[in-house]
Amino acid sequence: MMKSYTSILAQILRLRQSCCHPSLIRRKDVVEDELEAEAAYDAANGLADDMDLNALLDLFTSESETNAHTYGAHILQQIKEEVEHECPICCSEPLESEAVTECFHAACRDCLLSFIEHERAQGKLPLCPTCREPINERDIFEVIRLHPSASDPDSDAQILLRRVNSGNSSAKLTALIDKLKLLRKTDPAGKCTVFSQFTSFLDLIGPVLTREHIPFVRFDGSMSQVARKHVIEKFRKHEGGMVLLLSLKAGGVGLNLTEAKTVFMMDPWWSFAVEAQAIDRVHRMGQTQPVTVHRFVVENSVEERMINKIQARKKFIASSLGMMTDEEKKQASDLFPCCCGYGVWVS
Repeated sequence: MMKSYTSILAQILRLRQSCCHPSLIRRKDVVEDELEAEAAYDAANGLADDMDLNALLDLFTSESETNAHTYGAHILQQIKEEVEHECPICCSEPLESEAVTECFHAACRDCLLSFIEHERAQGKLPLCPTCREPINERDIFEVIRLHPSASDPDSDAQILLRRVNSGNSSAKLTALIDKLKLLRKTDPAGKCTVFSQFTSFLDLIGPVLTREHIPFVRFDGSMSQVARKHVIEKFRKHEGGMVLLLSLKAGGVGLNLTEAKTVFMMDPWWSFAVEAQAIDRVHRMGQTQPVTVHRFVVENSVEERMINKIQARKKFIASSLGMMTDEEKKQASDLFPCCCGYGVWVS
C-alpha cells in the first residue's frame, strides 16, 4: 500500500517540476543528444542562440554578394539604424518587440509566434509572411539592444539577435525574465528575491540571468554558513538592482531581506504558510517600502489544483480554528483569487 502512495507522490512531484521547466523531468542523456544535434544544425547554418549584429554584418559583407547575403545585410543595417518597419501580420508600426526570421524578415515577436501556432493548429506548414519560406519558432530571433553599463558609459551599445524559443527556456522562465526587465526599466535600483523549492530550477534560472546581464547571487542549502553570510552581505551592500535566488527550504526562515521589495514565488507549496513565511523575509518589520509579490502558477495544471483545493482547504481550517490573525486572513484572501498566471499582492 505504501508503495502505491510513494509512486503517486513521485508522479505528482514530476508534474510540478514539469510546470517549472521541461528539462527537470527529462533524462539528461536525451537532453544532451538533442543539444548536440541542435548545435550541429546551428553550426551548419551559421546560427546561434545569441548573435552579435555587427559580427553578422561583417560576415555578410565579406562573403560573396549573393542576393540572400545582400538582403540580409540590408535588413541588419536597418535594424542597427533603428529604421521603423510595419509588421506584415498586425500592420503595427513601429514593431512591438522586433524579431526576425531565419530568412531575415522582420515582424513583431508575439505576432510571429502566434502565427506559427495558428498555422500548426490548422495542420499547415508555417511559411514566412513575406517570402513564403518555411519557418519555425526555434529560428525566431528577437532584437535585443544592450545599453552601455554604468561603469563604461562611453562604450557603444551592443545589439544582439537572441533566439526566442531556445531549448533552455520555459513559460515560467520567460515570464520571470519579462518581469525583471520591466522592473529594471521602472526601478533600476530595485532589488528582488526569487524563491523556488527546486534547486535544479535555480540552476536553470542563473545562466539566463547572466545572459540578460542581470546581476544575481544565490542562497541554498548546499552552502556553508560562511558562504551564506557572504551572499547576504553582498546582496545588502550591492548598489543598484540585484536578484537573490533562494531555495524555499533554506531561505524561507531566519533571514532579514528588507533591502528587497519584490518577491517572485516560482512554484506553490502544499501549505500557504510556508510561502507566507518566505514572503515575510521581505515583508517584515524594518521594511519601509511597498512590497509586491508575484506568484507564478500554470493554468489548468496540478499547481492550480494545489492552490484551489489543498491550500484553500488548509486556509479554511486554520481560519475556523482561530489559527490565523486578521492580517493573515487578508493576505491569504488577496492571494488566493489570483491563481491563474500571476497572483500579485501589494502591501
